[in-house]
Amino acid sequence: MNNQGKNKKNGKLQIFQKFLMLVEENEFKIIKKVMPDHLEKIEQKIDTKTREKLEETEDEKEKEEIIKNAKLLKLKLKNSFNSNQLINYHIGLSSPTKFISYLEWNKQVHLGALKNDIFNLAILATLKTTLKENKVLDIITVFQLFFTAINYLCIELQKQNIERLQQVEPMLMKREERESNRFLNTYPTIAELIDKKMGDTRSLNCPTLDELNDMVSEEKQEQFIREMRILLKKENNRRRGKRWVRKRN
Repeated sequence: MNNQGKNKKNGKLQIFQKFLMLVEENEFKIIKKVMPDHLEKIEQKIDTKTREKLEETEDEKEKEEIIKNAKLLKLKLKNSFNSNQLINYHIGLSSPTKFISYLEWNKQVHLGALKNDIFNLAILATLKTTLKENKVLDIITVFQLFFTAINYLCIELQKQNIERLQQVEPMLMKREERESNRFLNTYPTIAELIDKKMGDTRSLNCPTLDELNDMVSEEKQEQFIREMRILLKKENNRRRGKRWVRKRN
């Protein structure tokens, strides 16, 4: 594909991504209303996959990394539900390089779905030759073509996003280091507790506020409360700013 053709394709994919971002907030509202236990079910699937990976290795360091990655994915999903943002298309400044591995995982999910779509279309095509002029079959086929197109576009979009991020990966690594150091300097007590909880191989659960509070030593309790106030105020200001921008637009 020449540069002109590639630029044209990339432009169409960016339009598709903008469309996804426009519908994402309403999508989350519907999911929370229709499927209130959706997040819990996703976390259960992550736990199942994680346990399967843990059974495949005897290396303790590898096990620790597998568990930590599972917890990080859960945290990303929780943040996604709290902010009403698809994590596929919003880079977290705290861990932009880990975002590439998530995009790879998400691409594989859509690839698996696309294979199922193609299989379903093959069955529908076979039925079409047998059951001619069947309106119900025509409607099902149209919906299946729609889902096939969505999965194909998501795969292509993730390929583009991965390629673009890989081109600037050294810069992202520096940014990640800066953000990490900034967090460590601003919230040393919270960072220490989260790191300890994330590295705990006895549990696949993410650290909760109550758990962190229980882990704080008496001499660090005041510092922990001070850091939490700063962190919560910052998050509250971020959300207010987002609502203001939405109203303005």
